[in-house]
Amino acid sequence: MSIKTTNELRVTLLNLEKKLLTPAIRRNAKAASALLDDDFYEIGKSGKTFSKEQILRLMADEDSTEISWTIDDFEIRRLAPTIILVTYKIRENASLRSSVWRNDDKEWKMVFHQGTPSPEESAT
Repeated sequence: MSIKTTNELRVTLLNLEKKLLTPAIRRNAKAASALLDDDFYEIGKSGKTFSKEQILRLMADEDSTEISWTIDDFEIRRLAPTIILVTYKIRENASLRSSVWRNDDKEWKMVFHQGTPSPEESAT
């Protein structure tokens, strides 16, 4: 994989992660569903597990307050030709995030996501 391709892929996946953090997308089940694979599975920051349907319901019910999330230390790692692991930190809620994205030759969809309290948050 060339550096240009890696950089383009990084930008694409960063933009998709940012979309999923946007309140307007999170409250719109159709828009959020288009970004999540039908086999989507999440382990939340709380340690609870969620299916795609459960996450879509939870996101639709979130407080409508516009929150701007800051993504730090965004990295990608290719796990297979069409599967990418994304890792990053969210500054505002002190969490570490990981997502697995899969490309079906048409678009990228998130297959898995996990939020974990960061060491800074755990120490308080």
